[in-house]
Amino acid sequence: MTDERDIISEAEAAVWGGDSQLIDLHIVDDEIVGTVPIERLGLMNPLEKSPWYDGAGVTREGVQAAIDAGRLEASPYPGYSFSGESEWDRVRHEERIAYLTVNKDDRPISIEFVDASGDTLEIDDGWHRLAAAIMRDEHDIKVAVGGYFRHSVMRLGAICRAYCVLGSPEAAETYWQGMPLESTEPTPFGG
Repeated sequence: MTDERDIISEAEAAVWGGDSQLIDLHIVDDEIVGTVPIERLGLMNPLEKSPWYDGAGVTREGVQAAIDAGRLEASPYPGYSFSGESEWDRVRHEERIAYLTVNKDDRPISIEFVDASGDTLEIDDGWHRLAAAIMRDEHDIKVAVGGYFRHSVMRLGAICRAYCVLGSPEAAETYWQGMPLESTEPTPFGG
């Protein structure tokens, strides 16, 4: 089927830093989604350095203690408060991670390439799910990719089907014709 042709070959991915273990991204519910090795994200481990302003000191041992005691927080983290006050603390974050370790949430974490250089990759949503995946010793995690999407090749070793970026294989061929990936400037997804 034509929609299944790669618009980025393994050779082109190698130019951008990809390797032979390419990740396939697809559109799912209007998101660009795929499963990637956690180490390719190049993000800090939330069990070693907390990404939450109200959760400093979260550890693997604290999460395991919460699991062992049956202290599982089912409520999603409400996010940041403009007042700076939070009902959450280190223990509650550990309990949330414990819950997600025991009750796997298959929703993708939301990652975004936030600058044109591709140097900055951030998690918009999913730090607790990432920590739970690490607790389960998983090597891969499902991601939804946003921002400067073209960097997914370089940073994640990803391939994307033609319709994923440009809507059709024909549009992809027209766009890529005569433009080697190593000299193409990235553009924001949808931009």
